[in-house]
Amino acid sequence: MVAESGATIRKEITVERERLPRKRIFLWLAGIFTSSFLLLFLLMDLRLNPFDEGLVLVNAMRTLNGDVVHRDYYSPYGPATYYILAGLFKLDEHWFILGRIYGVTIMAGIVTTFFGLLIKQTTIVTTLTFTGICVILLLGTPFYLYPLFPSVLLSLIGSTLLLRWFREKQSHAMLLLAGCMTGAIALFRYDAGFFVAVAHVVALAGHILLCAEPGGQRYRQIVQAGMLYGAGIAIVFLPFAVAYIWVSPISAFYNDIIDYPLHYYASMRGLPFPNLSGSLDHPEILIIYLPALAVVISTIGITTIGRSATLRGLSSNDSRHLLLFLVFTPLTAILYYKGVVRVSAMHMLMSFIPSLLLFSLFFDRAWGKGTARGRLAAILVLALTFWAAIPPALVRVISDLAQAQTPLNALLAYKGLSGRRPTDDKYCPLVPAMALASQNPDYSIVSAYIRRFSQPTEKIFVGLNRHDKIFINSVYLYFSTGRQPGTHWQQFDPGIQTRLDIQSQIISDLEINKIRWVVRDGNFENVQEPNESSRSSGVYILDHYLSGHYRRVARSGALEVWLINGTTAPRLPGGESCFGLSADSSPAVTPA
Repeated sequence: MVAESGATIRKEITVERERLPRKRIFLWLAGIFTSSFLLLFLLMDLRLNPFDEGLVLVNAMRTLNGDVVHRDYYSPYGPATYYILAGLFKLDEHWFILGRIYGVTIMAGIVTTFFGLLIKQTTIVTTLTFTGICVILLLGTPFYLYPLFPSVLLSLIGSTLLLRWFREKQSHAMLLLAGCMTGAIALFRYDAGFFVAVAHVVALAGHILLCAEPGGQRYRQIVQAGMLYGAGIAIVFLPFAVAYIWVSPISAFYNDIIDYPLHYYASMRGLPFPNLSGSLDHPEILIIYLPALAVVISTIGITTIGRSATLRGLSSNDSRHLLLFLVFTPLTAILYYKGVVRVSAMHMLMSFIPSLLLFSLFFDRAWGKGTARGRLAAILVLALTFWAAIPPALVRVISDLAQAQTPLNALLAYKGLSGRRPTDDKYCPLVPAMALASQNPDYSIVSAYIRRFSQPTEKIFVGLNRHDKIFINSVYLYFSTGRQPGTHWQQFDPGIQTRLDIQSQIISDLEINKIRWVVRDGNFENVQEPNESSRSSGVYILDHYLSGHYRRVARSGALEVWLINGTTAPRLPGGESCFGLSADSSPAVTPA
């Protein structure tokens, strides 16, 4: 009976015709990409995220300088984003805005691919509704350079190619290309590439078991399809792996990607699941729980369609929907596991976006039944996804517009329609690399001070007031000052820079690179998370070293500028210094 249902699926797929002409679909896709790009760009948050975005910009800056990921600098991510941005930085000196254009392009690509997956599977109203929710979700997620987003985009493209192979099994190129997309994902985030590969192999196996011809040696077909998919992964990922091993010891990769996640990530960065009742005040909490609901609903959908196929045969609608369920159910379920350590809406996005697609299919099917029960279920699903995505985005956008923190404010000011500026130029003039970027005034002041009194080729160190307990550091100060980091360990993570061996290496780096300038940041000192990062490691050698070899010469807010002993502190020239910076030659006290 399963074989009969599989034959029915293939027959229905074969006779199915496109709902829209190819040219018209292309125009739709072009329109969706253009409109979503403009919306995301004009309402973009111009504030530079000091850690998640800063580390990507700084690593791209280091890559442009010839450094190799893992070998020369610590990174929990793959090299792809760094090399793409480094290439863009060669084109023009306005690095911040180039990076943001890249990030918004990736987001618009996600929206467009999401739309393309639905346009021939659901009604145009359903497609536009859930595509709108998708774009608004991204509006409320201002982590523009986070490597998760290209991973999402490539997983959607790879899933589209997998669906093409399901429909046209003779076209092995589709399966090979799907593997290539997963190989590319691994170059952005190694872990995401692994999880997507597992999800796609599960989808392949499920489809072959359901739809293979009678006596078609299903398990052999699964192995052959898996090998072809794996070959696509290897085509993209192996050249990087070989090139990397050629120039770097594999131990550097192991330390960053295997050792830290296995031994420290869960204990130092783990977060508990929030109370679901809190979603009334914090709707984004639903993003954490809705993928699980989507998996349950879609599993029921697969079972229901399979049962109806056995009894009555499949309609063309059921054929299309079953294939999408087979691909996106394991993708949602397996990527959900990726977010169960650091439980947050941001880390669940890789699972939530495919779950949003599953919800759109359920909505289309439930509403299409025409029953009161079906339509009530459809409205409930729509309301849940609406509440999860839209209120947080509206709060963010309205707040940024009110504070003149978007390109739309800059455009209106340029046209003379608004007197508000998107940046606070009264504190410090922006260098071209930081044009349009908005940052906390203290960071702007200190960045200008370092630029004023250090050499362009000079390396600096951005640390904390204390290094026995770490949440994050303001790694982006390297970018805003235009100065290279003076250590391999410029990005701080609890469990790494709190260790005795790593602090010893940092001290060695400071001496080898003859670091004169140190910025110490106290803004994150009181951040407490419910994990081991809130506890002191008891390691103070870096703090003692800085106190013994450097002295504080200037400060702004919680930021302090320290200069190596034996060097004369510069005087703030009248009329040139940024507002708010005070000279201070007294030494700081090392935290105990």
